[in-house]
Amino acid sequence: MWRGRAEIELDGPCSEAVLKALKREVLDPPSERRVRIYMTDNKITIEAEDLRALRATLNSFLYWIYAACESLSQLLSLP
Repeated sequence: MWRGRAEIELDGPCSEAVLKALKREVLDPPSERRVRIYMTDNKITIEAEDLRALRATLNSFLYWIYAACESLSQLLSLP
């Protein structure tokens, strides 16, 4: 059986805030049957039983990380 794994390592000015924001998604993932998600100090690990589940979960997390970092950078650039 195919198994896939992706790791997202966050390092930068917004990493702590992003990890806090995503903690709920890691602790209570939408589908526990096909995907397992772990979080360490600055890394999110996604393991999946098939490529579609891995791709979908990875895309979601990458978008959430991007959106959170963009929002924070906009807020920090306000006068």
